[in-house]
Amino acid sequence: EMDQHEKTVGYFKKSIGLDSKGSQAGTMAVYIAEYYFDLDRYNEAIHFYRLLYHQMEPYQKALADYKVAWCLINLKKYTEAEAGFIKIIKNNYDKGVVEDSYKDLAFLITQEKNENIVLQKARAAFVKPQIRAKFIYYCLIFYLQQSKNEPRQVLFKEIFSIQ
Repeated sequence: EMDQHEKTVGYFKKSIGLDSKGSQAGTMAVYIAEYYFDLDRYNEAIHFYRLLYHQMEPYQKALADYKVAWCLINLKKYTEAEAGFIKIIKNNYDKGVVEDSYKDLAFLITQEKNENIVLQKARAAFVKPQIRAKFIYYCLIFYLQQSKNEPRQVLFKEIFSIQ
């Protein structure tokens, strides 16, 4: 027997097929995408997060972008995931999603142990100094959690030069 979510997904797909311009089509696409995300079917989730993106409300776009970035992480497409988090931070659609994106991007990028490479990525991604400083702040937090006895002078200097 199909579970209720699977039935709902089927109805929503049919509804989108009949009228993809309907007022609730974007919401239905997000619901379907979330269903596939929860099943670890990331390529299908990405498809539905992007399907009716242009019709979504700003908070839905923020959620869709964020979840696509996480789908990409789960698919081990880290560079694409980084680009997704950068887009969210720059678009600034939803405060909560933006904050999570700073943290998730910093976590991803600090897997790189060379702080000069991290600084290059930060400068390339964020032209606005205050956004770059906030991002570097999160990078420093992750580095300090990983190893407290390794000073990150390059990143500290960058933040102080911005302030």
